[in-house]
Amino acid sequence: MPETRILLVANIVLSAVVGGAMYFLRSEQEAIVSALTVLIAFSPFNLLLGRHLVMRRAFELIAGLGIKMREPKSLLKLCTIDTVTFSMNRMITTGEYFITDLVPEGLTQAGLLSMAASAERNATHPLGRKIVETAEQRGLRIDTPTMFNELDGVGVEALINGTTVRVGRFDWIKSEGVRISNELRTKIDQIASKSRTPLLMSMGGMARGVIGLKDEIDDRAKIFLDRLKYNGIETMLLTAEPKKKANAIIKGLSISEVRAALLPEEKAREIQLMQARGKIVAAISSEERDAPAFSAADVSVLISNDDSEAADFVIVDAEQFFELREIAAKVKKILRWNRRLVLASWALMLPLIAKTIVDAESVPMPPLIATGGVLVCMIAVVLNSRQSIFRRAVVEPSDAQ
Repeated sequence: MPETRILLVANIVLSAVVGGAMYFLRSEQEAIVSALTVLIAFSPFNLLLGRHLVMRRAFELIAGLGIKMREPKSLLKLCTIDTVTFSMNRMITTGEYFITDLVPEGLTQAGLLSMAASAERNATHPLGRKIVETAEQRGLRIDTPTMFNELDGVGVEALINGTTVRVGRFDWIKSEGVRISNELRTKIDQIASKSRTPLLMSMGGMARGVIGLKDEIDDRAKIFLDRLKYNGIETMLLTAEPKKKANAIIKGLSISEVRAALLPEEKAREIQLMQARGKIVAAISSEERDAPAFSAADVSVLISNDDSEAADFVIVDAEQFFELREIAAKVKKILRWNRRLVLASWALMLPLIAKTIVDAESVPMPPLIATGGVLVCMIAVVLNSRQSIFRRAVVEPSDAQ
């Protein structure tokens, strides 16, 4: 802790200065007594002790809630954030996709799904996994690609029976020089405007169809966003989804801003732009592929059931974000009172220090008196640190009305 180290160095320097002055002006014995009194009286030990006790208690409470915390200092940052960015999956939507549209061009629907599933066979993205799962359920043939490349946030490309097959975002496949008919372009816009995700499939240099996928709106999203708004926190949706789909989904939700069709690195740049405007940003996502956004944010939160070091906090449910904020606020309050207790003890020690410097012989055993003062302060700090850290501090919007 930089603050404590600075205080420790200042304490040592001050005691050395007082001791040196007394050595030259008085005697060696008075120099030792004065220096030792200053060193004990102004020791930052109680600050360290108070912080340790409070953070240990907070860590136990957080672990008891099933939340994983990477660094204790991140907890205090939660009290200062004024903006939250979040992804679409498992925040606004459930993350459980299903196929709604199969629009082939020059193929049958079964052929479109079979070829797309073959390209997505080794994919890790939820959309790709759903395409493969649906093809398997329908008993369709799924070939093994001889070459496979998954481009994070845009799609996959694979070599199947000597043909390059791509499945992914429209703008990416278009940038590869693939010819896309006007009919497919229109269909992509229609699918996106219905809050669905359109994925284009191409074979060679020609687009061969569009697959539309949809996931349902999570009923808890509105409650979560309303609570953020009630607590005065701005919200920004950062998503890889097309702008039309994002705008269609967020209607009626308390979202301040939307940035759509973003790659993970572009999400990080959006966060940096907000920070440049003086915002203190927390990034929340259910996907570890948002690691660039996590690194850019002041505080990062991953929604996952697995162990991970990708973010400052790993929570199971978005609502636990508010529990973390409650604990952070209580921790900050207790630490503030601990600091006040220590400062008060230093102020009370000043007359002792002054009397010792003026006439050390008139004060019986000043180092022992200073030690007693430090012990009294330590007891006060320990008692204050043992307060119940966790209690419901955030009022529900419905309760405040």
